[in-house]
Amino acid sequence: MSNKPGYNDRHARAMQAAAISAIARAERAQLKIDSLKYIADIESLDMTFELAKRLAKGLFPSGLSHRFISEYFSTTGRSPASRTPDLSRVGELVMKYKGIELPLHTGSNINVSPT
Repeated sequence: MSNKPGYNDRHARAMQAAAISAIARAERAQLKIDSLKYIADIESLDMTFELAKRLAKGLFPSGLSHRFISEYFSTTGRSPASRTPDLSRVGELVMKYKGIELPLHTGSNINVSPT
C-alpha cells in the first residue's frame, strides 16, 4: 500500500474493472455453453466433453475454457472407449452453425432453423 495521493482510488477502480471483466467473461462462457446445449438438442447429439471441446474450437473465435466444458459436458463413469459417434460430424456441424446467431445469444431468431 502506498501513501501516494490517488493510489487508493486507482486501486479501487482497477479492482472494480477486474471484477466487471470477470463477470463479462463468465457471461460469454455461459452463452457459449447454452449455444452448445442448443445445438446438441436440435441435432440430437450425444454431447461429450470431447465433442463440446471440438465444436467450441470450431465455432467460437476465442474458444471456451476446458473448465467450463468439463463442468457441463463431462460424464462420470464414461470411458474413453465409449466415444460418441457424433465426433465424425464435427466438421459438418461447424460449417452449419459457424457465424449463425444462435437463439440463446439474443433470442431474436428462436424459431428459425439453421440451413
